[in-house]
Amino acid sequence: MTDLNKEREEFESDLAEHLIERDSNGFYLNDEIQNYWEKHLLKVQIKELKAELEKAKAQTVQQSFEIGRLQDRITELLDERQDLYAQINNDQAVPEHIVTLQRNGEVFKFDLLDLLRRSLKSSKVLKTRENWSHVSKMVGLGSTTSTLLCKEMNVDPDGTVFVASESGAEQ
Repeated sequence: MTDLNKEREEFESDLAEHLIERDSNGFYLNDEIQNYWEKHLLKVQIKELKAELEKAKAQTVQQSFEIGRLQDRITELLDERQDLYAQINNDQAVPEHIVTLQRNGEVFKFDLLDLLRRSLKSSKVLKTRENWSHVSKMVGLGSTTSTLLCKEMNVDPDGTVFVASESGAEQ
């Protein structure tokens, strides 16, 4: 926009010089002829300035469009990066109760809750004792923590049969 302002100032200064121009003999031009030429020059210069203004507007619109398109692309790339990071984190996320062991190049994964459930099931001798009580005695936890652990293993804490409910585990 500053270029257009400079051009307008140049145009106005040229116009001021033209208005006091004299002919080749040093006489002022006839007012009628001078008015005609002034009008003609003004029309031509206005036309040129309008063309330049339209050209500048077109460039500005095109640049704005390109900037908008680039901003959209940057946003897309940032979203893709976030999705990729989320996917990587999900792929690497291992539940806390999963233990991974490696021996002779083989990888073994164990679910500690499943192992605990199996050992508690096989060690339960008294069929009249409640499950939370059995867990409390075997693991050395209080009643509240034992009840929560039973619920985590999908075992009824107040039941007497130590089986998982709706988990698909061995019964």
